[in-house]
Amino acid sequence: TGRGLGREAISTGLAFGSREFAPPAFRMTIAVFNARAQKVVRSLGFDAVSRFTASTSGRDYDIFTGLA
Repeated sequence: TGRGLGREAISTGLAFGSREFAPPAFRMTIAVFNARAQKVVRSLGFDAVSRFTASTSGRDYDIFTGLA
């Protein structure tokens, strides 16, 4: 956390997913309060497309999608 490794870690996972599964797109669910994670996925070309509130915790989450 806070060491600047998120972008590389997520990029590595996306590259693996693209190579192994060839999906048309990826979806990520990120807690609204997690501004750092949202900044990283936006920098990778993801867009927020919807929001929901978890019934178990009452916390809000944003759903991001991005092309594979």
